[in-house]
Amino acid sequence: MGFLSGLFGAGVGFSTAMMANAVKKVPLSREPWNHVLFGIVGFWGGAKYPSFEKRMIYEINEARADKGLPPLVGTFNYFQYKDDGNVDM
Repeated sequence: MGFLSGLFGAGVGFSTAMMANAVKKVPLSREPWNHVLFGIVGFWGGAKYPSFEKRMIYEINEARADKGLPPLVGTFNYFQYKDDGNVDM
C-alpha cells in the first residue's frame, strides 16, 4: 500500500507544480526541476502516510485508555484492530 500511496503523492506533487505554473500564467513546462522535486516530495509524503496513520491509531488508543474508554476494535478497514487495541498490518 505504501507504493501506491507514494504514486498518488507523486501525482499530487507533480500536479501542484503544474498548477503553480498555470496560476502564474507561464508555460506549464517551465522550470521542469520543480516538477521532479515536487513529485519526489509527494512520493515521500505518500509513502509515509500509512505509517503515520498506524502511529495515529496507537496514539488515539492511548488517549482513549487514559480517559477510561475502550480501544478501537471491530472495524474491517485497511488496518485491522485487535481486541487489545493493537493494529495488525
